[in-house]
Order: sequence, then C-alpha cells, then structure tokens
Amino acid sequence: MSRLVARAGSRNCQQSRSTAGVPELATIVAAGPFDDLEHAHHLAAMFIRVQQTCRTRMVLLGEGTRRGVVVRRAAERRLHTRLVLVDDGVGPLPTDQLAAADLVIPSPASTVSALAETMAAGRAVVTSASPAAAALVMPYSAGLLYTPGDVSAMTTAVERLLSHPELRGEMGIRASQAAQRHRLHPLRQWPDDLRKHA
Repeated sequence: MSRLVARAGSRNCQQSRSTAGVPELATIVAAGPFDDLEHAHHLAAMFIRVQQTCRTRMVLLGEGTRRGVVVRRAAERRLHTRLVLVDDGVGPLPTDQLAAADLVIPSPASTVSALAETMAAGRAVVTSASPAAAALVMPYSAGLLYTPGDVSAMTTAVERLLSHPELRGEMGIRASQAAQRHRLHPLRQWPDDLRKHA
C-alpha cells in the first residue's frame, strides 16, 4: 500500500482563484460524517500543519459527533476563523461547496458511491487508502491516497495538491470522468472482493 501514498512535492501554496486581484485562501473541503474520533484528530492535525506552508481555510461539510474536535483543536491554535461549518441541508448545496474547493477530503466512512458523488464535482480528492477507493480514484490519476491513520501522508498529499494547481486541475477532470464511469458501470470492472465495499 505504501506505493499508493502521496509523495512530497513543492511546498509553495498556489491558490487557483482571486477576487478583485487579491488571492483568496486555498480551500480544503472535508466531507462528513464526522463520527470517527481518530479521523477528526487527524483532520485537525493536518489543517494545523498545512498552515505552516500555506494559508488555507477548511470547510467542514456535514455533521457528526466529532466535528467539534476539529473546531476545538483549531481554536487552540487560533485558527478557528479559518473554519467554515456547513450542516447537511443548511445553506448552499453541497455541490456548490465542493465546486468552490481546491481539493476535497472525503470521510473514511464514505461508501464508494458517496466517494463517486464527491468526485463528480470535478475536484481532486485526498482519501484514505482502501482497495475500493484505490479502484475508483486510481492513485495519481483522480486524487491521492494516504494510509489510514497516517496524518503525515495526509498532510503531504494536501500540500502537494495545494502546491500544484495544474496537477489538481487535471486530477479534478479525471475525478469527474471516473465518477461518470462509476454511474454507468458501478461494479462491472471490479473484482468480486471489491464489490462488497460499494
């Protein structure tokens, strides 16, 4: 699995959008549910580490009992003003939030179908490595994978995509294409042992 994990890249952040000539903060969307305590701690640690090389904001899209962990840890570092909380069914549609992202981190609890719906927004993903996720994302094609529990690998993957706007743009296009293929043929190309994860 280690060969699937993101490799370090340039550490200079390059935002893809600007308003009135002023670059906006790079935007990471972390999609819920936020019910996994370990994942919440890893998200917070990644967000804090990324600030050392790139000023970003993070949208926590969805609800969950552990979402407050991310907020508290960010507040401890005075980064809570760079968090945006979006509850399910409140405010802009999730697709609007995803479309405004530079990259998306799906919940490790996401099904393959939910991951495909996220990828349909046309944004590169940084997702926890599993056989089913690898089959859909095709590492280094539509996104980057990190070994579950490895916050350093998650951080490296996020920094790599934030540092390379062309790469994340190309991955976003391929993510949308992979999602379309999944809609048309959700299980046809997968070995039997992967179908149970869909």
